[in-house]
Amino acid sequence: MHLDYSLGEDPRALGTYCREVVTQGEFTWMAWVALTEEMRKPPESPRDHMACFAYAQMMLSAVAQISKVFWPPVNKRDWTPEHIQFTKARGLRMRELLKPDPRLKNRAVRDSIEHFDERLDSFFLSSPGAPIADHNIFPEHYLHNGYEDKPYMTLRRIDPETAEIAVLNVKVSLRDLYVMVMEVAARAEKYSS
Repeated sequence: MHLDYSLGEDPRALGTYCREVVTQGEFTWMAWVALTEEMRKPPESPRDHMACFAYAQMMLSAVAQISKVFWPPVNKRDWTPEHIQFTKARGLRMRELLKPDPRLKNRAVRDSIEHFDERLDSFFLSSPGAPIADHNIFPEHYLHNGYEDKPYMTLRRIDPETAEIAVLNVKVSLRDLYVMVMEVAARAEKYSS
């Protein structure tokens, strides 16, 4: 059986992938709204800061799922060549159709979360005794006071002025991700019925 790698053989395919983009866009929106509302409130306890990081991580997870629709990983050992070809073609077709911002391809911060322990191991091996900052909600320049010439590790930090998150010193703008996702989700909505 020959498959049409443009997603045309199964009429449900295109709409299903588009619905997934819309669904993950909704999750991104929910996490963004919760995060921005939480950051506006004065913290009443340390757990309030934890909620900000939980919402940011939820948002990054949804964005990563959207990224995989457009730039799917195809290095699965148990996949047949036909499966790999279909998946590559699907990613290309979805990019052609919905024209996502190419910055959505970057999964560096998500990967820092996913491989947190491995990256910490590398840091401790390469920079023993270096300062560590975690669960901070303040601009990056606050971290440099007295440590300008030394390596330090930001485990998790959100800049409330720019909505940038840093995870293991890898940074991304949550605001920019939010805007990119809302734009592509709106385009996907047209094909998701």
